[in-house]
This record gives sequence, structure tokens and C-alpha cells, in this order.
Amino acid sequence: MKRQQMMLQMKEVDHALIKLGEWLTDIAHTNGSIELNRLASNCRLPGIEAILDQPRLLQHVTTTEITNLIARGNAKIKKLNQRMTLELEALN
Repeated sequence: MKRQQMMLQMKEVDHALIKLGEWLTDIAHTNGSIELNRLASNCRLPGIEAILDQPRLLQHVTTTEITNLIARGNAKIKKLNQRMTLELEALN
């Protein structure tokens, strides 16, 4: 996989995590959950965030490390999506 494709995947993962954080924040405000609000405010992965903020860091990271970051991001998306589904069901 090329570095440019990896950057694109990291951007997609980061964007999805940001959106999930926004949605979870909305749900937290609706039901007054401090714990959910804390979870929502801490959605992004620091490794991906750092590389996207400073693309030069990509030179110092191996392809395997980038692949692992993307996989961790996708796992976190799945986990947060499941949590959001549970919270939405509880609101109904």
C-alpha cells in the first residue's frame, strides 16, 4: 500500500471518529451522561491525529505501524458505533 493511500485511509478513520464523537456528544447532552461525554471528547487516536497534523512524521513510521494504527482506528469506530447504538436504543 502506498503512503498516499495510507494517508487517505487515516483521514477517513479520523473523520469517522470525529463524527462519532460529535454524535455521542449530542446523545450525552440529551441524557446528561458525564461518562458518555468524556468518551465522546476523547474519540480521536493520538497517533493518527499527530501524523495528519504533521505529515512529515509519516517518514519516521513504518508501513506496519501505519496499518496497525488504521486497524486500531477501525476497531475503535466499531466499538463507538456499538455504544452509540445502545445509547440510542436507551433513548427510545
